[in-house]
Amino acid sequence: MFAALQLDDRDTILWASIYCVCSGLWIAEWAGIRNNQAVHAVILVLVFWMGTLAQGPIDLMNFGDPGDLMAQMSTDKRYIEESREFLGLGICTISLFILIFTTPPPGKSAN
Repeated sequence: MFAALQLDDRDTILWASIYCVCSGLWIAEWAGIRNNQAVHAVILVLVFWMGTLAQGPIDLMNFGDPGDLMAQMSTDKRYIEESREFLGLGICTISLFILIFTTPPPGKSAN
């Protein structure tokens, strides 16, 4: 939903897809279907992607202010967008770690 509101962003479809995949894994869990291999694969992709964006939050702390996360985008402050993307991926990753460490629904097994 958040990605859909950013229609002016050049990678809206990518972010909507990421959020849909994470949501889909939770919906599958609530439906009694869990595929740990799929969850692990998505976590691996998200963590790798976060690694490619890790310089953004570092630059935010070195050159900017955490309040810049709420500031207007600026081409000379690329670290703002990278930090936001890093945090978005982090939220998805944490959510999937919570999913992995929860007990599967009664009568269902994790595969």
